[in-house]
Amino acid sequence: MKNIKKSLIFALLIVVSNNTSVFCGETTPIIKPPTLVAESTDNGFNIKFSGELGNVYNIEYSTTPYYSDSTWGVLSHNMVGYVRLKLNSGFNLIGNQLNNGDNSIGRVLYNVPNGTIVYKFDGTSYIVNSYVDGVWDDPSMTLLVGEGFFIYVPAEITIALIGEVSQNNNKSLSGEFNLLTVPMPLEGSLSDVGGLAVNEGDVVYQWTGTEFSAKEFVDGVWYPSAPIVKVGEAFFLKGNARTYVLDNGINTNKNWKVVSSAVIWRTKNCNVPIVFGEWIGISTLMNQNVGFFRVVMF
Repeated sequence: MKNIKKSLIFALLIVVSNNTSVFCGETTPIIKPPTLVAESTDNGFNIKFSGELGNVYNIEYSTTPYYSDSTWGVLSHNMVGYVRLKLNSGFNLIGNQLNNGDNSIGRVLYNVPNGTIVYKFDGTSYIVNSYVDGVWDDPSMTLLVGEGFFIYVPAEITIALIGEVSQNNNKSLSGEFNLLTVPMPLEGSLSDVGGLAVNEGDVVYQWTGTEFSAKEFVDGVWYPSAPIVKVGEAFFLKGNARTYVLDNGINTNKNWKVVSSAVIWRTKNCNVPIVFGEWIGISTLMNQNVGFFRVVMF
């Protein structure tokens, strides 16, 4: 027990000098902001990132995807997260709000049942893609961040979407119908939280499960009421051609909380050769409907 305590104390004694750390008698490189990768698992997902021996890291959690500066340390380049969506039997109108690799349909919708059908709108008609016997008819189809689509499921189910929070989003809108989703997992007013610059004559069509409900912006007011979007919800927008921009820059939101902290160190002793830049995997369960993670190295 004494030896274990000594080892732990030694692991935490990091001498910082000229932006480098001394650990086990070796000098580690300058701390670099890690880039996070999310990988799906049966019950959740793994967060992977590269670190250096001797670095201390905190994994921080938030229920909103807003970026904000860390009080100290080196912040990861990106955030990763998940969204859990309950789909009703039949047709649902949802969208992709997280970057997952190349955003191919198999990456975005990795946990849907057989018999699932996706209807992707191309501006005039729908492109149909069915999931049968564990294979998509067109596995090359992409569902990009900010794109909405109809999804048919044979029975009620909860699915998860995982990936990286997109920080800079620009989407060209036509003057006809656009099938969209807010490009970040947010809930609230489409104008406020969604960041949509509303124009006179805009009409938003939201799916009720059986039909569309329309809301129009006339004389500076939404009628019959302002559209409120849920996390994962998609909608049709008809209005003037323009660019939809939603940037997730520095925000004053400070609700990030440390959920895990550790030191990257050898499993045995200081005589084991140093291996820099190894991947570290952290398993995370999806206990809420949404969740976001970042890493701070110091």
